[in-house]
Amino acid sequence: MIIKSKTKIGILILILIILVSITACSKSTEQATLAEENGELSSSDTVNDNGNAEANQSTEDLQDNSNGYDEKTQESQDLADEDKKKLSVSEMREIQDAFFRRDQGQAGVWVDTLWAADKYLELTGKNPQEFGTHDAISFVLFMTTHSGNLLDYNPVNNAELFVDGKSVQPLDWTLTSESTHHPVGILRFPRADIDGNSLITDETKELKLVLKNLRGVQERTFIWELPIEVDI
Repeated sequence: MIIKSKTKIGILILILIILVSITACSKSTEQATLAEENGELSSSDTVNDNGNAEANQSTEDLQDNSNGYDEKTQESQDLADEDKKKLSVSEMREIQDAFFRRDQGQAGVWVDTLWAADKYLELTGKNPQEFGTHDAISFVLFMTTHSGNLLDYNPVNNAELFVDGKSVQPLDWTLTSESTHHPVGILRFPRADIDGNSLITDETKELKLVLKNLRGVQERTFIWELPIEVDI
């Protein structure tokens, strides 16, 4: 009887152990499931955060692209405006005929002279400040030779402008290209007389620029008949 009782007790203990083990496994499984769910939720939050970040970045990219498009559009508009200012070959030739003069290349020196008149600057869109025309009558001299040094020639001491026969002396001479064979410079004369009156008016008929003693040539003369008509 005692043996049977011990056997029964042993069986009951074994059953209890099995039940405890099953309960522990169930709790572990539940905890693992909860952990996985929490992990999925965290992952989902991360994905959502990343998605939101990507969406925000996409919005910023779209804004940047939009700004870039606006800039490109403005650049295209600027180019279009520049194209409107471009002159055809025939128009440029007409402007050159109106404002450029050339000598005969005496003594192996050629001089091309541009009168930087207000009309010329207007037609070509050039900046008057480059030519100093705000207070002066300006001429650009392009000199060319194949021998010798033309930088030694100073037009301030050897030039004279006649406005309808009235003599005007130079203000200054500024070299813009210091090439010995191809110097370029701006020769300026007063825009007004000593009383402040403009030397060139609507009534002016002729401008005559005289360069003296260049390479032994006594005078080189460049004449503009006014008014200059350019049909552009």
